[in-house]
Amino acid sequence: FQKDNLANYLCDRKRIIALLERKLELNKDGKFANEDVIHDIIFPRKATTDQLCFENHNLWLIDECLTFHAFAASDKPLNQTTTSLSDERPDIIAFAEVDEDKVARAVSILEFKKPQRRYFDEDPTKQLYRYLREIRGSKKVQLPNGRDLDVSETTRYYCYAICDFTPAIHEFAENNNYARLKGELGYYSYNRNLNAHTEILAFNKIVGDAKRRHKVFFEKLGIG
Repeated sequence: FQKDNLANYLCDRKRIIALLERKLELNKDGKFANEDVIHDIIFPRKATTDQLCFENHNLWLIDECLTFHAFAASDKPLNQTTTSLSDERPDIIAFAEVDEDKVARAVSILEFKKPQRRYFDEDPTKQLYRYLREIRGSKKVQLPNGRDLDVSETTRYYCYAICDFTPAIHEFAENNNYARLKGELGYYSYNRNLNAHTEILAFNKIVGDAKRRHKVFFEKLGIG
């Protein structure tokens, strides 16, 4: 019975990967989907962890470690999830590595951009750092059950800007001295002052990495 459940779960993952890949393509109107379509595949907007079952979000597409968070919020104003006064809405924030002291030692912030978007009002990593500063300054995360999580001076931040690599994205990365990730579909930087590990990831990398991680499992199930 448990083997059947696992097989069904892996089949669901294969369908999700295929769905994401399809939504990155031109639609029947010859246009690319808005970022909210991609966003909802990863983690439905306006939702928090307490409102979703484990199977109803797909943070594993970005990083398997993101699945094991203590609390996550999607497209919710910061003043509803933290003690910040800001009404800005990060696409997704996830708080993890929480022990009995209720301190989140890892915070992930994700920002999606429309496929093939070529013009930006600001550098996406600047946007991520603005959210980071609000979270770090607020020091407390307000959980739906009325309890608090804290962030400390040693909390690590993982910032992800997820988009297609257009000339503007390459320019942002080069101007800020980002290092290329292996495979040429990502950039990485560490901001020591903010204790922030920042990655700019191409949609093609997200899909390709997900396929590679699951390849052997899909082949064992005969669905490769």
